[in-house]
Amino acid sequence: MLVLVDTGGIGLGIVLTGAQAAADGVVPDYGKPETDFGVTVYPCTADVALGSVARRDVPGVVGPAMNPAEFGFSYLGTVSHEFFKPLSVTFDFTAMATYIAAGR
Repeated sequence: MLVLVDTGGIGLGIVLTGAQAAADGVVPDYGKPETDFGVTVYPCTADVALGSVARRDVPGVVGPAMNPAEFGFSYLGTVSHEFFKPLSVTFDFTAMATYIAAGR
């Protein structure tokens, strides 16, 4: 399934809507609301895998992200900076491929 990639979300590794979190089995901490860009979000952690690269306890938030229907396709969530931080990532715009590997 598709994910959105946002390499600039400092402090966030995953961003999910409430429906995406429920479908993915991610439980937000509703007792610790935060405000990001003027909207209320709730912290969470999730195990995230892209291809063969998997990370455990990736920090993120659950909140009113853009509705998947507004994109015209469904997606699992947004994978961001904290997921990619310890990895080597190459965006090949000629082949339209992304390569992710552990380490440098």
